[in-house]
Order: sequence, then C-alpha cells, then structure tokens
Amino acid sequence: MRFQPFLLLLGIVVLSSCKYTFPVNNTYSIKAKSKEIEQYVCEISRYGIQNGETVVDIGSGWGKFTSRIWKFYPKTFFVLEDIKPYKIKNAKVIVNKKPVYFKYHHRFVHGTADSIPIPSSTYDKLLCRLTLHQISQPNKMAQEMYRIMSNKSTLIVVDVEPAFEGEVCKGCKSKYINKEQAINIFTQNGFQLKSADTTTYSFKNPGVKNLNILKFEKSVALQ
Repeated sequence: MRFQPFLLLLGIVVLSSCKYTFPVNNTYSIKAKSKEIEQYVCEISRYGIQNGETVVDIGSGWGKFTSRIWKFYPKTFFVLEDIKPYKIKNAKVIVNKKPVYFKYHHRFVHGTADSIPIPSSTYDKLLCRLTLHQISQPNKMAQEMYRIMSNKSTLIVVDVEPAFEGEVCKGCKSKYINKEQAINIFTQNGFQLKSADTTTYSFKNPGVKNLNILKFEKSVALQ
C-alpha cells in the first residue's frame, strides 16, 4: 500500500511526458505533450495567429515560449526582441541545442527600454507576453508598438491579472498591471480594443495564474 502514492506520481509524470497527435485548426496535426496542448487550447489559440504570418515577440527573453507557439504554427516567422543581450545570446544556444525549434524561422533584435529598432508599419502580429508589467516607460513603448504595426496588424497583450491591488511579480519585483490599467495604456496611445479575455490554467505554474489576453488594433480615427 505504501507504494501507491509513488506509483500515482509516476503515472502522472509518464502521462505528462507522452506525446499525442493534436489537430491544429482542423487543417494539420502535430505531436505535442498534454501540457503543450493545454497551453494551446487555453492561450495560444486565442491569439488569432495564422500559420505563415510574421510575429514580433516583444520582451521574448530567450524565446522559450515563442518556440512553443512555433510548434503549432511551423510556417510562422518570429522576430524576437529583448533589451538584455545575454538573453538573446542564450536564445541562440537553445536553438542550437534544439534545432527543431525555429530552424530558420526567426531573428533576434536588441531593443532598449523605450525603443524597438525595427521598421515602421511592417508586421502582421505583435505579441507582448508577461512583459507589460516590467516596462519602465509603458506609454513610450506603446507608441513604439503603434509605430511598427501596419494598419491591419493586431497587438496581443498577455499578462497576469493580479489577485489583489499592488500584487508584485516574484520574479522581477514589479507590480502587475490589471486589465483596466492595461487597456487604458494602449487606448491612450492610439489603439482600439478588439477583445478582452481572461484564461486560467489547470496546471500549477506561478508564471501564469489567471492571464488577461487583450487584442488591439490601430484606431481608425488616427490612421
């Protein structure tokens, strides 16, 4: 009887590491783990990314989560932007160790706290995931995001909905920005809200909790 908890834990580990055939948008199938599938169903599928688009990931770090998106949209090209050069360097190491991730479908850009050094009015999708609460000058960065978007682009902002006012991120020590505050930042800088959603994961991960998924487009009045 004493072995039952161990066997149960072992079974959970085995199931979580198994890969399943998963249909993406009923158009093609991939092999994915159960946790990856949940991330797609709960979050990634709500981004509205089309396979083959170009996506700018602002504050991408070393691209760990972006590589998960690429797994479901293998024809998509990613521009990974981060302000810390060592993260970009580490991203290259990860790609070299796991060449299945990204392959030639990416490039890295070194940004600053208030600028994104890429061309204006160019990109299909912009993703700002778990980054907004870390930005020291959110209005300036919102203006930069506006600059690099084409008139038909979509900005996807994903961040933790704080459990209480003033909740601080344990990782970066910055206060989380709630849904209303995030919407205000972007609508005051030329964006129009397309949709606002909140999703909750079942698996335990302190980096996600309840996530707001906000989608914006350029305001028609300012185009």
